[in-house]
Amino acid sequence: MRPTQQELGIDKLSLEDRRELVHEILDRVEEEEPISDEVKAMLEERIAELDADPESSISWEEIQAEMMERFRK
Repeated sequence: MRPTQQELGIDKLSLEDRRELVHEILDRVEEEEPISDEVKAMLEERIAELDADPESSISWEEIQAEMMERFRK
């Protein structure tokens, strides 16, 4: 059985500390299971599209606000 957030004390961390922890975990997963060349190529293509038309994107804050609004309903 996997440990819970409470058992690990994650529920007591600040929002910023939890975000940092998520990034650390994802970085570790990436070390153990690298991103495929196919996914890297797709990401590079998307970055190039964004660089070519920065106005076509929305900010992370806008995404978060939209998601929070959707889940509050």
